[in-house]
Amino acid sequence: MVQSFAGLYQEKRGIRWGIERRDTKELIGTIGFHALAQKHRRAEIGYEIIPAHWRNGFASEAVSEVVSYGFAALGLTRIGAVVFTENEASNRLLVKMGFQKEGILRQYMYQNGNPYHTNVYSLLKLRG
Repeated sequence: MVQSFAGLYQEKRGIRWGIERRDTKELIGTIGFHALAQKHRRAEIGYEIIPAHWRNGFASEAVSEVVSYGFAALGLTRIGAVVFTENEASNRLLVKMGFQKEGILRQYMYQNGNPYHTNVYSLLKLRG
């Protein structure tokens, strides 16, 4: 997994960070950008957190930081997200963070050999 993330970074197609608890320094997940297209100033955000740490605000904090980094440091103007329609927590999180739902992609992603519908979201950098 680390080599895969390093390859994406070296090829300038993505960037990934670990999510660490401040108090215990425990690695509890990862977050970052994939489908990075600097020419078009866009990327997709992706994240995962170990289930034992769900619903503690860690994802909100990490998404906020990474979105800020994407807009400020990478010069992105659009950050997208693709989420399984059944993943209620992640869908709620993205809306809470200001992402707008753009639609549904039917049978867009496979997991364990099964196709799943996904919601598509975007967050645009406000011009100013």
